[in-house]
Amino acid sequence: MEEEKESKAGKIVFVTLFALLVIAYLSIANGYVLSVLWGWYVVPTFDLPALDLVQAIGISIVLGLLTAKPGSNDGGKERSLLSDLAPFLNPWIALLLGWIVLQFA
Repeated sequence: MEEEKESKAGKIVFVTLFALLVIAYLSIANGYVLSVLWGWYVVPTFDLPALDLVQAIGISIVLGLLTAKPGSNDGGKERSLLSDLAPFLNPWIALLLGWIVLQFA
């Protein structure tokens, strides 16, 4: 019985630490991509100052809060690997698309 409690506590600690690492990664990735895209498009277009990484992370977090969508009920459908990886890939896809568009400027 005691081992089962320790096992559950260990799993909770692991999941919590993993979730914090994922949140940190996504915050940094989104902030970095925002700062780069801001420098490519907003600074020259509107003559605004560039964003450093910390400012971009903060703005990214605020925008995420303002644009968050409640979780949708998928009706029990299985999730695909791509849908599971989407949050990790989205910032880099946005950066790639932004770079491609920049090549036409």
